Order: sequence, then structure tokens, then C-alpha cells
Amino acid sequence: MRWPYYSMYPTDFETDETVRRLDFEGIGFYVTLLNFAWTSDGIPPDFVLNSGKLLKLNPRTFRRLWKQVESKFPVAADGRFRNPRQEVERAKAVKLHQDGVKGAKARWKNHAPPYAPTYADSMRSDMGSQCHPQPEPEPEQFSTEVLVKNSPNLLLRPARANAAAAAANGSVIAHDFPLTATAVRNHYPATDDRFITSLVHAAAAAAADVPDPKPAFSDELCADAVRHCAHQSPRQQSAGLFLTTVPRFVETALRRGLDAAIPKPPQRDNRSRIERIIDEL
Repeated sequence: MRWPYYSMYPTDFETDETVRRLDFEGIGFYVTLLNFAWTSDGIPPDFVLNSGKLLKLNPRTFRRLWKQVESKFPVAADGRFRNPRQEVERAKAVKLHQDGVKGAKARWKNHAPPYAPTYADSMRSDMGSQCHPQPEPEPEQFSTEVLVKNSPNLLLRPARANAAAAAANGSVIAHDFPLTATAVRNHYPATDDRFITSLVHAAAAAAADVPDPKPAFSDELCADAVRHCAHQSPRQQSAGLFLTTVPRFVETALRRGLDAAIPKPPQRDNRSRIERIIDEL
């Protein structure tokens, strides 16, 4: 996997002995090689022979600049030129990515939706019942205790009436609030499920503080809050501000009504300046 960015430490870069001996042309050449090595997983062995064409430099200029930074790109075991410090940062990025993948798999494993039978399953079931009819079970065999014991994942999806309590307790995921996720991503498409879940938990916690809220906290109310807050802050740079504005909007809407939560535009005073001074006196 290739990452579009890598860690750059200006202090270490500026205090490096090799970098301090480079002029502006040499620094630009060195940074260009670092970028190429990062995006290409190291510099290929034939790069030195073909670099004049790739970097649009004449061979004489390239040889002069390459001698100044050649020590920073030793040949690795795979035959490619690699910067040792950059490879340390690459290893960190790989481990961070792998840890994120493991965490995502663990979360999905714990919040797997209940299995939904397909059409083929229903057909196999009908054909099996026709060939081998089974006696109808007694009603007590479908008790709540047996159902929960055999299908624990059914408890992971909260009922709509208990959405606020479930979200405040942290027992929902982003897919339980699709309207809210869509409203956020309409303004910030790169927002991940982890942020959506945090936003829903914060809004639900604010709703849980309101006694007997009307209407009840829901996905529709949370999505409306996101849209109104985004409209009131058109210059908002990131979705992080929603963690403050959306819970405040939800609490105000549940306590005093939706009209009170939507701020009114300021009224302009069209009277003349002299009339306003007379009224103040």
C-alpha cells in the first residue's frame, strides 16, 4: 500500500550534516529524491542511469548533485536505493495501518448485524419442509430467553423508541444513523464512521439530559441539527465543530422547540441616525 504523505521533521532535516552542506539546488534535488523514493517504494537500481530523463537534468548536473546526497540512499537488500530514516517512517505507517485494520475488524465482529436469510435460503427451506415435514413446535419454544440466547446479535440494533438511551450509552454504530452520516458527508465527504458514532453519542447524551423530550431524539432530528449548524457556519473548516454545535442544537430543540433552536436573523433598524439618538436621549 502506498501512502500519499510521510513524516517530515524540519529540525532533524536542517541539523543533518549532509543537508547543511547543500545549496538551494542540492536541497531541492534531495527533497525530490525523498518524494520519489516514498511514492515508488525506494529508488530503482536503474534510476541513476535514466535519472537525467526522469528529472529533466543533463547527465553532468545529475552526477554532480548525486555525489552530494548519494550517502543518504544506500543500496538495500532488494537492490533499491533507500533512505534509512524514511524506511523507519514507512515501517511506522505500515504498522499504524495494520493496527487500524485489526481494530476495524474487531469492531465489526462485535457489531455484526443479524443474519438475513436470502431467497435461496427460503427456497431450500421450503423444499426441505416439503420432503421432510416437521411437526410444528409448541409456542413456549419461542420464548424470549431462548431467542436472545440463540441470537445475541439481535440486541445490537436498538429500537427507534430507545434511540437516545442506546446512543448515549454507546451501544450504536454509525450505520444506525444513516441520515446523520449522509448530512455530515454532504459537507465533509471524507468523514469516517468513527466520527459519526462520536457525534451521535454526544448529541444523544445532550438529549438524555432533557426530561420528557418532545419529539424524541432520532436520526432525523440529529440530521436536521447537522444541516442547520452547517448553514449557520458556512466557513466551518472541518466537521469537528459539529461535536459542539449539534448537541447544543439538539438540547435546545428538545427543551424549547425547533423554532427556538434555529437562530433568527438580526433585525435591521431602518430609522435614521438622528431618530435613534433622539430615542436614546
